Amino acid sequence: WERLNPRVAAQGLPTEERQLTDFLGPMYAAFEDNADLIAVAQSTPQGRAMRMSVKDKRAKAFRAATPEATRGLGEREAIMATAVIQLLHGGQAWIEMRQQWGLSSEEIARACAWAIATLLKDLHGREGRPL
Repeated sequence: WERLNPRVAAQGLPTEERQLTDFLGPMYAAFEDNADLIAVAQSTPQGRAMRMSVKDKRAKAFRAATPEATRGLGEREAIMATAVIQLLHGGQAWIEMRQQWGLSSEEIARACAWAIATLLKDLHGREGRPL
């Protein structure tokens, strides 16, 4: 983890809304460069334990990136919206799109950026309406 994480998360975790899409290209390219290690990190108990070791830090960062988008939502709905965005911004999305659909890291970054931008646009336009 100490060797892998700096390679694939050079920018760190997103803490600003624009970073939710800006970080995807470099991050998914780094995932591709370390594909075997990312697969292990996503599919083994040891990998899950590594990822869980930064669970609170990751949640805090993503919540810091989404307060404007989730304004007006109840606490649980804000968490649900942020969780979906975080899912699209991580290894699980990358591995599924790569393995199941044969997408390149560039295509995965484009697809996830589109999905995140679409979700953010919807969230900003909700004016407090529930999900």
